[in-house]
Amino acid sequence: LRTLGSHADPVGLTGPWQVLFRFPAGVTAQPPAPVTMAELRDFTTFGVDGQAAGTSLRYFAGTASYSQKVTLSKVEAIALNTVSIGELPSGTARVYVNGTDCGVVWCAPWEVPAKFREGENSVVVEVTNNWHNRLLGDCFLSEPERVTKSTLRYWNIPRKGDPKKPWSRDPTIFSGYSISDPLQPSGLKGPVRLLGR
Repeated sequence: LRTLGSHADPVGLTGPWQVLFRFPAGVTAQPPAPVTMAELRDFTTFGVDGQAAGTSLRYFAGTASYSQKVTLSKVEAIALNTVSIGELPSGTARVYVNGTDCGVVWCAPWEVPAKFREGENSVVVEVTNNWHNRLLGDCFLSEPERVTKSTLRYWNIPRKGDPKKPWSRDPTIFSGYSISDPLQPSGLKGPVRLLGR
């Protein structure tokens, strides 16, 4: 919890952030454990390729709920009326202030209108990304261990090929995902700010 001054300049929410994770309905795997982030980080900066591929944030696809509390003065509560989440690299975000749904953010300028109150305010940003990184993580896992279920072919070899591979040809862009495919930036990168408009 952070106590701010009595001015109406933009207020940056720098952390720490409490982050909870959930998979879409129908996924039976366990999502990653909740984390506290001192600062916002791209999920792909967690871990290394293949490490804990089933549960690592590196491959997370689903909804991550970021929450933080901030204390505002009366002047700030009146003057501030917008939440800016910064650029969102992939997916969509839904913003809540004090339990009120402020709307969905999916493109620039990455902002929603919001009402604040004097004293403590709760800000929650729910980011839902696509399943690109999850499919890449599943390339490292055997079929029973995979989080996703699909008809895609998974290649546990790099696209450049491997002379010991059991396949007669290298993976191509048309043949499903490979462990060497690049991950997409993912998660809330920020900066998250409260603005007056």
